[in-house]
Amino acid sequence: MQQYQRREVQDWLNLFEQQKQSGLTAVEFCRQQQINAQLTVPTNINPHWVATVMNTFRIFKFV
Repeated sequence: MQQYQRREVQDWLNLFEQQKQSGLTAVEFCRQQQINAQLTVPTNINPHWVATVMNTFRIFKFV
């Protein structure tokens, strides 16, 4: 079973900025960085954190 890297909100914000500056599409960047583009949210996660991530996705036009 593959172990995934746990990232904090600031880590995601940094990755989004790197993707934007790279000139790659989100899919290309995720493949290059070996980031699983599927979003799974544990049931015990803080709803504010999820909202922050989803708003960031909208800002960077991932969804």
